[in-house]
Amino acid sequence: MGDPSTPPKAKRVFIVACRRSGTTWATMLLSQHPRVVGIQQSSFFHRVDYLGDYLGEEVKYGRHIITAADSASAESAELRRRPIRNVMPLSRYHHYIRPFAEEVYDRLAECGEDTLAVIDHQPENAHSWKNIIEIFPDAYFLHVVRDPRSVYSSYAHSARTWSNHKTFTSNASDFAAEWRTEVSSAREIPLRTDRYLEVRYEDMLANGPEELRRIHEYLELPSSEQQCREAIAACSLDRLRKSGHGPRGFFRKGQASGWRSEVPRSKVEVIEFDCASLMSELGYDRAFVTGPQKPFSMRVRDFLKRPLWALRRRLSRLRSA
Repeated sequence: MGDPSTPPKAKRVFIVACRRSGTTWATMLLSQHPRVVGIQQSSFFHRVDYLGDYLGEEVKYGRHIITAADSASAESAELRRRPIRNVMPLSRYHHYIRPFAEEVYDRLAECGEDTLAVIDHQPENAHSWKNIIEIFPDAYFLHVVRDPRSVYSSYAHSARTWSNHKTFTSNASDFAAEWRTEVSSAREIPLRTDRYLEVRYEDMLANGPEELRRIHEYLELPSSEQQCREAIAACSLDRLRKSGHGPRGFFRKGQASGWRSEVPRSKVEVIEFDCASLMSELGYDRAFVTGPQKPFSMRVRDFLKRPLWALRRRLSRLRSA
């Protein structure tokens, strides 16, 4: 069985983020390093999570062992039930899955020469990080954060072009809840490990070589300013659009504040109100919402969601006032 105390052949680095936060670009930049292997959307732990959920779940009439072996007597017709999770606890699951995961990532590392780091690009790792740490206690995490208004703009564009509205919601309130959940979950990682680095997408746009070198240093990769500048140039958006690494329209403008001309004010207000606290923690200034009161568009939405009898009562009071 795999020994979690044995250092891996190459560092296993997991990118976490809310989707459309620049994780593909970050992966391409890191993959320019000659001793790095990048994996685009591996979904490995996303799939492994399903097995863990299966073993940990108890269903009323399923996921049970049914046996007469524990019956009080041989003549008894009563069947006893025991949940599968009592027989195969998650601690054993992690113990058995570890050598398989190690084999997978070691084989991926062999795709490069003298590989020092394997970069697993999967934003949804923000949901899987606890499972990742249980299987790879020495895992590294790179959290890419981006202004939620820009992320929403990218969501809306993705839904209209290369994807759909089921995958990328255009409802500002639903999006805000998703962004908060993804980012907040990833920011809990430092509570379990010190192998965590947070990088702002906007800082990478403004100071690409410096930020890339900071990531290299975090991963203990040999690096130079010239090497980082060349990586930034090789991963310009013009080149990435022609690269075939994403569907047509996947790589957009790569601007820090393009949302100002793309997202209606009413939607920006919803996002700023719902994400206010986390935006402040990350250093994103709000453009419109500054107080605790809900924006007008949200008050109208809440009003219209009321039952018909409540609306009638409210209108009656307004007329009599």
